[in-house]
This record gives sequence, C-alpha cells and structure tokens, in this order.
Amino acid sequence: MDKYERRRQRLDQIRISRFEGSIVKLAQAIGKAQSYVGRMLYEEGKAGGKRIGEDVAREIEQALHLPPFSLDAEDEAPPAPDFGALAISALNDLSERDIEAAIATLEAVLAAKKQLKGATPIVRADGPKAKRFEEAPAEVAEPSDYGYPPLPKAKAQRKRAG
Repeated sequence: MDKYERRRQRLDQIRISRFEGSIVKLAQAIGKAQSYVGRMLYEEGKAGGKRIGEDVAREIEQALHLPPFSLDAEDEAPPAPDFGALAISALNDLSERDIEAAIATLEAVLAAKKQLKGATPIVRADGPKAKRFEEAPAEVAEPSDYGYPPLPKAKAQRKRAG
C-alpha cells in the first residue's frame, strides 16, 4: 500500500470515528469542498479520485488538530486529536471576559464539590431528588452570580419567559 492509499484510509477512519460517517461534517471541519473530500475518499483506482498530497495531508492534520504526519502512520487505530491544541483553539475564539467567567464557574463548581464531600448529597442513595431547589446547600452558586438572569421559579413564569 502506498502513502496515498494509507492517507485515504486514515481519513476515512477519521470520517467514521469522529464525524459519524459524514463527508459533509468532515469537509466543513477541514475547510474543503464536500465534492473534493468525497473524491479524496474514492477507492484506489476509481475514476475521478483525488490523491491526498503532502500539503493537503498537513492541512488536514492541522485543521483536525492531529499530530504531524499522523495520516501517514501505519498503525491501525485512527489518530487521536491533540486535545491541548483543541482547547487552545477553542479558547482563542473566546473573549477574555468569557474565559474569566468560565474560570470563575469552574472554581465555584470545584469549591462546591469540596464542600459537599461528606455532606448529604442532593440526589439521595434511595433515588429521589431533592423536592425543591431550596433544599440544596446554600453554597451552590446562583446563575445571577455569573451575570446570567435568574431562573424563573414557577412553570407559569417559565412559559412567559420563553
């Protein structure tokens, strides 16, 4: 098997494992036309097929946050994304204010989790949840603590709010 067929097979594995078999989703993720991606996935020897060259292979790896040359690897498993690069890419799309709010939320969740260790859980071991939100520990943060509007209390208020 030559390197072009290996790349085609790896890209097909990625399409199946990460994009639910969808050429459309794969094409959007790598920034290529759907028809072009479809032709890259044609079986070897099929008329109209496109080979995945060096430059395109590196573009695909970068767009999908894969380690360099992972489309050329000979192992069986599809390459796993570089989660650090994915996280950095996601954070680059956020404003500093959004990142600070996310950090504050995570810190509040961590603090609440630490306080709840050994306390009575909101979901009891016998199954039923707390009957009302008011039964939850007071340390649980409210949405308004993070700049979100408070949640409506009654079903009628939710209908009017929505």
